[in-house]
Amino acid sequence: MDLTRLDNYTVWLAATSGRISGVDLFSANLVRELNARGYRAAILVTQPQERTPDPLPFPQNVPRVNLPVTLQMNWQRRWRVLREFLEQGAPCFYLPNYDWRYSGISPTLSARVKIIGIAHSDDAQHYEHVARLGAYWNHIVAVSCAIASEIKTRHPQFRARVSSIPYGVAVPTTPARKNRGDGELRLVYAGRLTQTQKRVFDLAHIANALYAQDIPFSLTVIGDGADRARLAELCAPLFASGHVKLRGSLPNEVVLREYARHDVFILTSEYEGLSRAMLEAMARGCVPVVTNVRSGVPEILRDGENGLVIPLGDTQTFVNRLMWLQRDRAQLEQMSRAAYQTLAEGEYRIEAMTARYVELFEKTIAENFARPRGNITPLDAQRIETSWIGHLPFRVRHLVRRLRGRKFFFQGEA
Repeated sequence: MDLTRLDNYTVWLAATSGRISGVDLFSANLVRELNARGYRAAILVTQPQERTPDPLPFPQNVPRVNLPVTLQMNWQRRWRVLREFLEQGAPCFYLPNYDWRYSGISPTLSARVKIIGIAHSDDAQHYEHVARLGAYWNHIVAVSCAIASEIKTRHPQFRARVSSIPYGVAVPTTPARKNRGDGELRLVYAGRLTQTQKRVFDLAHIANALYAQDIPFSLTVIGDGADRARLAELCAPLFASGHVKLRGSLPNEVVLREYARHDVFILTSEYEGLSRAMLEAMARGCVPVVTNVRSGVPEILRDGENGLVIPLGDTQTFVNRLMWLQRDRAQLEQMSRAAYQTLAEGEYRIEAMTARYVELFEKTIAENFARPRGNITPLDAQRIETSWIGHLPFRVRHLVRRLRGRKFFFQGEA
């Protein structure tokens, strides 16, 4: 076997169980594109039995393999299963993504397993991931220049192995958005329904304020999550009037069609890496009206040209700018065309992203990276799971945690 050729490697992109996540959609799309180019790639589902508040199955046309583990196994055994899976399938690439609990095996893998760590978000958990395991990864990818710069500042020793590859999405040959011309401003949000990071309660405050101003609008909320019930309570008066609709989880192909029916993509997040939902909406002519997070947004949006950028938590400014777009349809149409053109001509096409990953894989194969040997390095919160408790039978572990009144770190074992 010629180990200098990428087509002799399998690329494994880790996922936990399938969630409403830009990372999982990124993984599915990259696998699909790599397969189309003749490379072997698949999703590796490491926690197929995990319960999650925001499930979203992977597309049927994307190959995936479930790691043969169960919730009854302790972590030492689960780690051994993953290590044996990767080593027996080597040579291969392993992309841990946000799979923090399994990626701790990185120091124990041989050189035949190439590891590409990806920082998907500008938040503490992804930076902890890099700090804990970056020394054992062949390369570190950041999805924005801001994240790459932050990693290099924090860890100058990794500088030569850090690169920025933004997400890429499919871009139609022409904008798909349809302008009905009835004066109603059609807003859409797609993502996890959580107040932490996403600040979804701001959506309710914005919708209620627009309704109070008697602005013709509708808000479609796509997704699911731990705070869906509370969001529904805050929007309750607007359901009967039809101003707000909660659509729940939808397959990505349906979400794309929804973007084409709307005017504005709204994002109220406290932080992001690079919002794939925003990119997909822009590719279909939706005008992004988003918070001024430091990662991703400044690299793509020019306020007032191809989108509107709002200070974090400033719901009144959100309302004011949305009212302006509703009243100035010519400006809305101009910004819609500019949003689409940004995706059509820029580096955010899925073809460009895939080409850059192929280039990185080939570069990694050609390099002589000497991975330091070390022990499994788990999350701090996971260490108790690998102590004496981790060696107990599953039912006993579960009982011990309940008796101790601990907050469960692992949803799948709760």
